[in-house]
Formats: sequence, structure tokens, C-alpha cells
Amino acid sequence: QEGVSSDTNFRYNWTAPPINRTFFADPNKKIILLLHLDKNPLYAETATLAVDFSNNKNGTVTGLLMNSSGGILGGGARGATGTVGSRIDFGDLDHYIQSNKTYAFWAYTNMSDSNNRVLIDKYTDLGTAGFRLLQSKANLTYKVQSDAVVRAGDDFFGPFLGKWVHVAVVLEDDGATPYPIRFYRNGLLYNSSQFTTLPTENTATFAVIGVSSAADDSFNGTIDEFLIVNGTLNATDVFNLYQLSEGRYRWIVNVTDGSLTNG
Repeated sequence: QEGVSSDTNFRYNWTAPPINRTFFADPNKKIILLLHLDKNPLYAETATLAVDFSNNKNGTVTGLLMNSSGGILGGGARGATGTVGSRIDFGDLDHYIQSNKTYAFWAYTNMSDSNNRVLIDKYTDLGTAGFRLLQSKANLTYKVQSDAVVRAGDDFFGPFLGKWVHVAVVLEDDGATPYPIRFYRNGLLYNSSQFTTLPTENTATFAVIGVSSAADDSFNGTIDEFLIVNGTLNATDVFNLYQLSEGRYRWIVNVTDGSLTNG
């Protein structure tokens, strides 16, 4: 803007992706799936394509709503109304569930009913070693292989129905059974559990926010800033992710009055 007198105060607001694939300094904690879910045309995102900003595998969007400005950071987000088949599909990618993994995302829950509403899915009921993360009532639950649903996060969503909450789930292969699984809510450890069979491979496709099977319903709510880390994050890592790690960004601003420029 030209014609502004000296010493005039301005306030600029901007947003940027909070993380990238090298967000964690430890090379053993590499981000292998990163979804901002903004439907940003600058990156060729569309209503049916979710771009993976870790440059691995884009997802195919089916039956999801687009909230263009209702995301946790003010950008876009993807929402579902609980319809079976609504999901973001990434194909048969076993390495998204194998060995040490961390899943983290923001969730906005619209309802708390008795249905098993799928958040993450690579699972069939045929005995193969898959993994599924679900919301059941206000609880955060999971299934590994063909085991019964485990309620590891009782009332996890209870205080946050109709609100954004940050979810992080850490699956750890520490070389000895049973294997630990930890649940974080808004950057803090909420609960932990154990499972006896490691997720290894499965014929199902990996999906976020839903599943194609009629056995369980899609999540009813909105998901934003979804990522998978090929490694186990510790408590500090998860908290920094929730806080978006202050001081990690460097901004360069140019100001001009039409003839002179300050950088």
C-alpha cells in the first residue's frame, strides 16, 4: 500500500504449514505421511485428492466434506458425517502400520454414539495382522489383528465433543511382548495399554477418517493436520508437535513505500 505516512503501525496475519517431513531432528523419526487437508489449488489438491506433503503417496478422497476455513489453523480440513465408505484411501501400504509408528492429528468430534467410528484403518476380520483406531462413544479404542476392541482411552473425547482435540498414538516394538501403545491428548500422556501381536501386513487399504467396510462407520466429525511418523515419538516430541514447536520458523518480510524497500 502506497501513500502511508512514516511510523504508521500495521498488523499482518499469516498461516503456514506447522510441520514438514524433517520436523524432527532425529533421523529415526521421519514423517512418512503428512496431510494438511486444505484443498489448496497451489498444490493441485482437489475435492477428491489429498496431497501428501511428505512426498510419498497422495490419497483418494471419497464422500468427505470440505471445510475451507474451519481447520485448526484457520485453513481447510476434511469432514465426515459417519457415512459408510467415506474416507481418504492410500492403497495397500503395509509400512503405514508396521513396526514402530506414531499417528498424530487434530480431531473435531460431532457426536458420541455407541457405533465404532473409524479414525484410522488398515484392517480386515480375516485374522491378518492389521490395525484400526476408533472412537466408540466418548472413548478412544483400537484393534490389532482380530482381537476384541480395546478401550484404552476411556472418555478421551468426552470433554471435547464439539471442540478440537489433538490426538497422538504411539505403537512401539521394543522387542518383547506385550508391546506398549500410548495415547496422548493435547500433548500430554492420557493412557497406555499393551498388545500381543504386532501389526505387520494386511490386504486392506490404508484409510483415514473411515473405512469401506459396512462393519464400522466412518468418523463423524472433522480431521486436520494428519501425520504418520516412522518411529516412536517420546513425550517431549508429542508435546512439541501439539505446541507446533515455537521458534522453529523464520520469517522474511519486505516493506516498501513504492520507492524504498526495507527487508
